[in-house]
Amino acid sequence: MRRLFESAAIVLVASVAFAGSAFATTTISAETYVETLCRGIDTLATQVQQLGPAASDARNAYDTTPSHANAIALRQSTIDVLDLGAKYADQLAATSAEIGSPEIPQGSKFAKAVSAHWRYEAGVLQSMADQARDLDVSSSSGFHRDYEALETDLGIALRRSDKQARKNPAFKNLPPSVQPLVVFITTNASTCATA
Repeated sequence: MRRLFESAAIVLVASVAFAGSAFATTTISAETYVETLCRGIDTLATQVQQLGPAASDARNAYDTTPSHANAIALRQSTIDVLDLGAKYADQLAATSAEIGSPEIPQGSKFAKAVSAHWRYEAGVLQSMADQARDLDVSSSSGFHRDYEALETDLGIALRRSDKQARKNPAFKNLPPSVQPLVVFITTNASTCATA
């Protein structure tokens, strides 16, 4: 997900939350599980790409002319991208909990870890969106400093999320059928490609 925001030319996002407790008790094929979540990720990518040009334009306009109006536009485009990411991450967490567990060894543990990951990402994105809402646009130098701090915080949080996912035992020693999703969650992959 983080890679999607970078493609929108806004390097921001990342931390908070825990797994939900309402998980479906059914099992589905690992392929169906992965395809369902990867479709959700693709939908998010499409939505972010649609916001991308406006976000890029806002960033370029501010970098060229750091005016009050351009600071407001950059702040709003950042909020829009982060809010959208939080919404979709939350939907991915709910979907992963609702569709059941993949038919793999320890599938229920894996499904709970996937849902927890998306809830964490949703929390991070929402936290960053709230931080963006609080950016003071009245001073150009203050806004620039605080916006860069937001980008830095986002980068740190995303790297932390990747690192936590890589260390999570639920994402280790898994069959090839779930690898596209695991790779997307544990690395900076830009797609959740299923063959």
